[in-house]
Amino acid sequence: MEKTTCHSSEKGSEAVYLTVRGYRIKLSPEQMKLISAFRK
Repeated sequence: MEKTTCHSSEKGSEAVYLTVRGYRIKLSPEQMKLISAFRK
């Protein structure tokens, strides 16, 4: 099982791709903020 997270060097310029259980999920900067706020 492989988890891959690609971060862009420029903030907000590219989406983050997270591969979990074979599903490739595209996270926008807004979604990343919601997830980070939810995890706190």
